[in-house]
Formats: sequence, C-alpha cells, structure tokens
Amino acid sequence: MRHSRVQRSSVQWGVSLAIGALVSCLRVGVFPPAQAGVLISEILYKPALKTDRTEFVELHNTEPQGVAIAGWRLEGGVNFLFPEGAIIPGGGYLVVAEDPSRLKSRFGVTALGPFVGRLSREGERLTLIGNGGLLIDEVDFQGGFPWPTLTGDAERSIELIHPTFDNDLGGSWRPSVAVGIQPASTVISKGGEWLMLKGTPDASAVGIAWRSVTFDDSGWTKAKLPVGYGETFVVTSLADMRSGYTSILLRKTFVVEDPTKVSGVVLAAQYDDGLKVWINGKAVGSVNMPEGEVGLEGSALQALEDASFKEIPLVAPAQALLKGVNVIAVQAFNSSLGASSDFFADLTLALQQDGGGSGGSGPTPGKANSVYSTSAPPAIRQVDHRPREPVSGQKVVITAKITDPLGVRRVQLDYQLVDPGAYLELNDAAYRTSWTALEMNDAGIEGDGVAADSVYSATLSADIQEHRRLVRYRIRADNGAGNGVVAPFSEDPQPNFAYFVYDGVPAWKGSVIPTAGVAPVIYGTN
Repeated sequence: MRHSRVQRSSVQWGVSLAIGALVSCLRVGVFPPAQAGVLISEILYKPALKTDRTEFVELHNTEPQGVAIAGWRLEGGVNFLFPEGAIIPGGGYLVVAEDPSRLKSRFGVTALGPFVGRLSREGERLTLIGNGGLLIDEVDFQGGFPWPTLTGDAERSIELIHPTFDNDLGGSWRPSVAVGIQPASTVISKGGEWLMLKGTPDASAVGIAWRSVTFDDSGWTKAKLPVGYGETFVVTSLADMRSGYTSILLRKTFVVEDPTKVSGVVLAAQYDDGLKVWINGKAVGSVNMPEGEVGLEGSALQALEDASFKEIPLVAPAQALLKGVNVIAVQAFNSSLGASSDFFADLTLALQQDGGGSGGSGPTPGKANSVYSTSAPPAIRQVDHRPREPVSGQKVVITAKITDPLGVRRVQLDYQLVDPGAYLELNDAAYRTSWTALEMNDAGIEGDGVAADSVYSATLSADIQEHRRLVRYRIRADNGAGNGVVAPFSEDPQPNFAYFVYDGVPAWKGSVIPTAGVAPVIYGTN
C-alpha cells in the first residue's frame, strides 16, 4: 500500500517524540509526522518555456488533521528546508516553488520557496525527509515511459491519480488537464440528437459495419438523449425495451480539423447499465461489460443505480481520430431482459488540445488534481525484448512487468511487421489497422521465465525475424474492473516500441587497384 514507508516508522517516532510535544500538537489539531499521510502529489518539471520559472512540487496531506512540517526537507534535484510554522492543513496542499511570485502570477496560488536547484526534464529523484531523518516519501520520476510523456507547447505537470496509489509507479500518474477550463472543443453535448437502432433480432444484419464512418445509417431513427425507460429525465422513451431487447446501437458524427493537435479525448456518460464504444470502428472503451464482442442479446455485468455523468476510461482514443468527419458508435446495454426497472443513456464528447489558451491543459497547484480518479488501469513498466538485436531466424521474447491491486485480467501484445521499402508512416491508414494480436502470459510457459512473478511474456516465432525487417509492438492490459491501458501511453509521440532485425553487412569484394591486376579481397566473411 501507498503509506507503508510512513507506517513502518511509526514506532521509532513514538519512541523519539517527547510527550510534551505530542500534547502541544494535539491541542492545535496537528499530528506528528509519524501519523501523517503526507505525499508528493504533483510535479511541474517541464515549463512550456525553458526560461519560465514555474517549476513546483506539491505536497498533499491525506489525513483529516493538520501536519506541522517545520524542519522537514525536500531533497533531490531541488532542495528546500521547511520554515517554522509550516503546516499542511487536513486534506490540504502545500506547494514549494522555484519562484513563488512567478507561480502566484501564473496560477494564482501562494507557495513556499524559492527552492534551490532545478528539476531535470529527463527525470529526478525527489525525497521528503522529516525531522530526525525519517523518510516520509520518495518519488523517482522519469521524463517518459513508463511515466507520462509531456509533449506539445501547453504547460503541463504530472499528477498523481489518487492519493492511495503508489506514487513511485509511473502508471499512477497522468499529465494534468486543467480543472474548471472548458475543453478546447466540446464536439458532442449531453442531450444531443443521435441516430439509434433498437437491438431487436432483426437488427443483426448490421453486423459490425455500423461502427464505421462509411456505414449507411439513413434508415436509423433520430433520438434525442437521454434515451431509455423507467426514469423521469428520459427524453426519448423505449417503452418496448423491457422484456423486448437488452441493447441499443447509437451513432453520431463529429468533425476534427487536425487530429495531430488533439492531446486527449474525454467521453462522459450517464448510463444504466453498460457501454461499449468505438471511434471510426476502433474499440476504445468498455465499462461494466464482458470482454470482447457482445451481441445484441448480451447484457451488462451488473445492475447500476447511479444517474450521474461519469468519465469513461478510453484506450488510445486520439489514435483513432481522422481529419474531417469522424463517427462515435456506442452499444448501450441493460443488465437483464425483463428484470430491470430502468435503462438510460446519454453521452458527451470533448477533445483536448495542446497549445495554451482557454482550452489548453495545465497544472493545478494547491488544489485537487485534475486527473483525480478512484480507479486506474494496470501499471505497465520494464518493457523489454530479447535478444536486443535479433538476427534472422531467432525467436524474440517480449516481456513487461504489469501489476494491479485489483488483479491483471488480460495482457495482449500487438505487433506490426514493416518490410524494407514498405515503411508505414504513423499517419498512414495502414499503420492503424495492420496489427496482429498475441496473448501474453505469466504462467511460466511459451517463453515466460517464471510463473506468477508479474512479468508477462510473449514469443514472436523465428520465421517472423527476417533481415532488415522492422518489428513494431505495443502492449495492452486490463484489470478486474475493466480498466484498460495501452503502452506506450496515448500522449506519447511514439506510439509503439520496436526492434530491427539485422544480419549485418553481406560479404563483398573489392580491389585497391583494380586496373593493375591486383586480386580482389573478399570482405565480411569472418
């Protein structure tokens, strides 16, 4: 668990702390550090302008009581000694800045500082040390995978998703998305008009083609959302759904002017009970649903009783976007055919863009993190392939360490073969479609070294490895709650790992003075 380092030290603090000091702390509602859930929760290490002095480190107190931190130290790439009277209020935040006045003008927050030093854009080890040398917290972040990758011109920090998550794991952090700022483009608003097809048996003729941009939906019904039954807020009634069918199909188009500038896609939904989501035919989201394809007659995993809008976790949605017209396709499911008392669905879609301005992304120093969530996908790290430089006819084993407190349900390797002269640009349509899926395992078989060690493996056969062939790959994982992730992460400008099969320079012959009859020498045979 996240607070183990602090908890292990509580005895030594109890021994070393004077009774009088403890009583004094209790009187003002401030607990000694041994009982304090203080952690590093946000870091801005990469200002949009290198010369802008906006770097900061944010501390968060997860306990209801205030914590006195006078005499504590922040060490690593930057150093700071917390002064007398420094307190983090219960549930509150404290920011240490490179330049407090600049941070005030930039983000409107009062901070301590200035700290000494600067944070490296390549990564840094930050250590929070309490009185008596007690290690309170430590974060060893990197400037790229398996940590978030900060790209674009907009100012962004890295933020801890939830204070109970291990903040020394890159998968527990995400790039900031400013709270309270309207996304750059809300392309679909709640209560909008969609095209709908009821999931009755005669609807099966649409197959999976209904998810694509080119599908002819002219015969579908126009429906204003929320659609459903059994709730007063429903606009389009489905009076025949109960005992008639368990799902509906929804389609709506939206326009993207420049997909390369989209840094994030935010889908929020009001739903009962489950959803599967595609953008331009690519599966990007699933919530409260079984894995894989689910037919019209399928149902959600369980009944839900929550009518609020909730953000839906998506897997690499920005990579599915096209320039111009795009289609989002949603299959909404009830939990049962006849036993459910209600069903409803409504959705919103927004695109986030780098580049600053009112629709940009930005840090949230001194307040709740913009990426806050009680759930997160599995943490993927230590991605590797062996041998590092394969030659023709060699098997290649790809491995990744993947963990999740809820358990890892499935891990999949996607690989793509690129032959000499047939290079695929990242914006080529074929780049998005020409992938082959292969299950990864942690069972100690098929190339996996040790069973149940959280290292998942997949073996690419020897016949795949051909001289001068580029092999791209990426890794998908989801957990017991259905939260999925793809590595490299969606914000990474390089959306795949890769290796190059190379047998070396072939043998060749040459002569120093060919016209003088000097015998040629053959090179490259040894």
